[in-house]
Amino acid sequence: MSFNYSNYWFENVSLEELEVEREKVRLAWCNREYTKTLNNSEIQDLQNLLWRFDDFIRIKKYDNDDKVTNLPKSQHGWYLPEDD
Repeated sequence: MSFNYSNYWFENVSLEELEVEREKVRLAWCNREYTKTLNNSEIQDLQNLLWRFDDFIRIKKYDNDDKVTNLPKSQHGWYLPEDD
């Protein structure tokens, strides 16, 4: 079982398809019989691929969400006293 996803694929695929493909990778990563045949580097590659899916899913879900990306900002912090 081999998982090859290009940057182009990640950038142009729908959110639903990202979630479906991520689940396939997650199931492979959790499958003991499959991971017994892999070395540590290949198992780490699967984990890194899961993280990559998570990054793109987060971007697609929340990139245009003002509540997540535009958090309140304070120049010096709300916890500092005003008489400094």
